[in-house]
Amino acid sequence: MRESEVVSSPLAPFGRSVHLSLLRWVLQLLWFVIIPLTVSGVILRYLVPYSVTAGGIETTIAVFAFEHTLLLALFLFVLLAALFRYWRAFLPGGRYLFVLPHALVERVPRRRLAVCEAAVAALAERVTRNDSAISGDAADAEHELREQLLSGKWSRVESALDRLRRVRAHAARALELRKVLIFALGIVATALLALGLRSSFFQAYQVSGTSMLPAFTPGDLLAGKLAKYSPSDLPQRGEVVVLRVSVDGESREIVKRVVGLPGDHIGMYGDVPIINGWTVPFCDAGPYFSPEDQSAKTGDPSGRLMMEFVGDQAYLTYQTATSEPFTEYVVKPGEVFVIGDNRSNSRDSRNFEAGAARGFPLSAIRARVTRVLFSRTPRGELDPASVWQPLDYTFRLEGTDLTANENAARRCLALRPKDARPPSAPAVSLASAVR
Repeated sequence: MRESEVVSSPLAPFGRSVHLSLLRWVLQLLWFVIIPLTVSGVILRYLVPYSVTAGGIETTIAVFAFEHTLLLALFLFVLLAALFRYWRAFLPGGRYLFVLPHALVERVPRRRLAVCEAAVAALAERVTRNDSAISGDAADAEHELREQLLSGKWSRVESALDRLRRVRAHAARALELRKVLIFALGIVATALLALGLRSSFFQAYQVSGTSMLPAFTPGDLLAGKLAKYSPSDLPQRGEVVVLRVSVDGESREIVKRVVGLPGDHIGMYGDVPIINGWTVPFCDAGPYFSPEDQSAKTGDPSGRLMMEFVGDQAYLTYQTATSEPFTEYVVKPGEVFVIGDNRSNSRDSRNFEAGAARGFPLSAIRARVTRVLFSRTPRGELDPASVWQPLDYTFRLEGTDLTANENAARRCLALRPKDARPPSAPAVSLASAVR
C-alpha cells in the first residue's frame, strides 16, 4: 500500500511552503509588473524624443510617440517583462521566482534552476491530471527523476527529464500545443479587437498649430470619435471636428470648429460669426497672453478671450484687433463652414483658398473631437492635469495665473442666453445684424 502511495504522489517527499508561495508572488509582482512599468515610464520620459521639428528619424519617432503613446508604453512593458522572466534566474531573489519545493529552492545551482523547475512540473503533471493508470516505463522514469532531484545529482536531472518526456511525448506535445494555440489566439484576438475598436470608433490626433488657441495648444493629443456625416446626418454647430483636406498640395488633418451647415449664410462681426443674420452671443472673459506671442513677455496681453454660445456649446475664443474683413458666404449643399478659435490666426473657411472663403465637404470630416488625451508643456513634458480632459471653457497656460479668466468665464456662463440656436434660414440682412 505504501509503495502505491509513493507512485501516485511523486512530489510527496518535497512538501510545500505557504511562506515560499507568498514570497514568490511578491517577487513576481515586483519583477514582472512594478519594475517593467517603472522602466517603461523612464524610457518614455527621458529616452524617447519629443521634438516634432528636429527632422529625420527623431521627428519620425517623436510623431509616433505622440500619436501612439499608450501602444508604445504597452509594448515596452510587455518586452521588459518578457526579458526579466527569461533571465529571472540571475535577478536578485531570482531563485524564488521558480516553482520549486522548499527542499530544493535553496540547493539548486542558478544555472540548473530552469531544468529543475521543469522536472518538478513534469512530476506534478500526472498528479494534476489525476492519472493513476500509467505504464511501467512512465513509472520508472518518474521514479528515476525523483531520485536524482532528492539526491542532488543536478547534472543527471536533465537526462532523466528527457527520458520521462520521451515516454509521455504524445501527451506532452498535445498539452504544449494547446497552450501555445490558446496564447496565440488570445494575442491575435486582443490585437484584432484593439485595431477594430481604434479603426471603428476612436483615433488620436495631434494638434500641430495654434489655430485652436486657447483650448488646444501645439502638441496636444486629442481623442476623436470617428464619424461619417451626410445631408441627413449633419454635425452640430459648435462641435470641434477633424478634417482631412489638401493644404498647399499636401493632404493633412486639421482641427476646426463647425459654425455653418448647408444653406447657412455666414458673415462676421469682427471676429464673431453671424449665422443667417443672427450674431452668435458672446461675452468678454478678460485679457489673454498667447504662448506664441512675444508681447506676453512685456506683461501686455496679446488679445482677449471671448466666450461664445452656439446651441449647447460654450467655448472660449482668442481675438485680437488684426482680423481681416469678411463678406457673406452661403454654405453649399453637402458642405460645412469651419473656423478656428484663434480668430486672428487661423486658416479656415474664411480664407482657405488664397484668402477666399470656401466650405468643406462633409466627406472631409474624419472625426468629432471628444476629449484631450493629454497636453505637453512648452518644455515637452507631459502635463498631468491635462490627461483625459473634456472639451469645455477651461484651458491651461503654463506660468500664468488664470484666476481672473476663470472667474470671468464663470460670470459669462451665469449670463448664458436661454436660447443660443441660430435660425435655420436668413431672417435679416447681415448689415442689420451688426450691433
